[in-house]
Amino acid sequence: MIDLLSKRNEEGFTLAEIVIAASIILILLAVLYLILHQGLHSYRNTEEKIDTQQNIRIASDRIARDFRHSHGLVERSGSISLDHENLLLERNDGSIAWYYLSGTNLRLAVKKAGSGQFVGHNPLAMNVASLHFTYHGHPFSSSTLITISIEGKDLGGRPYRLSTSVNHRVR
Repeated sequence: MIDLLSKRNEEGFTLAEIVIAASIILILLAVLYLILHQGLHSYRNTEEKIDTQQNIRIASDRIARDFRHSHGLVERSGSISLDHENLLLERNDGSIAWYYLSGTNLRLAVKKAGSGQFVGHNPLAMNVASLHFTYHGHPFSSSTLITISIEGKDLGGRPYRLSTSVNHRVR
């Protein structure tokens, strides 16, 4: 007959020890998962924020550079008027640049000298919530200083605003 009491001294783990060790490992894995998940979420949010800010900054820089190097503002071109939502510039080659907001896209269209219509309508920035031009002069077309205000929203709906004032270079 086998002595069951003598087997207690044999080496090995009891069922209770295995269950406790497995529970501790599962808790540690859950904590590690939460930390990694939160880190990935923060990374994605930061990446969206940076993309939106860069998008708006690049568009603002492009408009500012175009204004600085242009012949000046144009009061009207066809059915488009210079106002707080439309910027019309006469470029050095005689073409007219039109910056405007279409939906959530900040766009640039160009009318070549002698042409009757704007072409291109290329997007400069996406996810733009608002675009506003402030002209520091009256009439608007005589302004040598403008303020460009752009508000964008990232995919999470968080707003980012950029406002810059630009002086026209006197020729």
